[in-house]
Amino acid sequence: MMIIVPLPRSIGGLFVIGRDEWIAVNDRVSAIIEAAPLRDALKYYLLASFDALLSVSERWRQSTYAELVGEAALAGVFARDAAHTLTQLQSEIAGLKPTDPVPERAAFTIKVGFASLADGATERLVKAAALEPLIADFVAQNRAADATIVGIGRSLGDQWRSLDGPLGDIEKGMIDLDRGWGNVVDVLKAAGLRAQDITMAELLAADIALAIQAWNELAQVAAGFDRRAASRSAVSGPPL
Repeated sequence: MMIIVPLPRSIGGLFVIGRDEWIAVNDRVSAIIEAAPLRDALKYYLLASFDALLSVSERWRQSTYAELVGEAALAGVFARDAAHTLTQLQSEIAGLKPTDPVPERAAFTIKVGFASLADGATERLVKAAALEPLIADFVAQNRAADATIVGIGRSLGDQWRSLDGPLGDIEKGMIDLDRGWGNVVDVLKAAGLRAQDITMAELLAADIALAIQAWNELAQVAAGFDRRAASRSAVSGPPL
């Protein structure tokens, strides 16, 4: 049976990464930028790739981190809109049986309401697709740095401790964000195209209540990340 109701699935993975991991990442960024005046010595004695590492760190501080925070806020807005639209659809079919015809108002919600959501999800997908290679570059350069300074990172200070765990979580979270939005777009567009053909049996078989709960949970997760991140800028440090 065709999936009619979109679920956030993996979209929120990036926004539940722990406070300590963001602290470690932003501490590393600060250490790299602060070490810029010593780039020639660092390149010669320790990190031949320091220029590339500095470049992704400066971009992280100037834009990448802020864009991640912005995506959390926009994911929260979308999640609230999705929960609202699905709650509306739920009310429009309440009390009906599988053999009943789909009310016109419910078909309208699927056709028009879902189309509006699809547009919003597409915007998030486009942004996630643009961010993913930037995150991948940031992760790759910091992994290369970790491999070079393995065993001596602590002697350089806590800011240079290994980022293996945080980098893996951020990389996976970004990939999941991209894939999650892609899935939501596909489900919404497919349902919209079948708005006049979807049966009441299909609508009742779809767990709309579960979907509403999932989108509300994503809204809370995204808002929590946004609030923590807004409490301290990427320049001064990570989310609290």
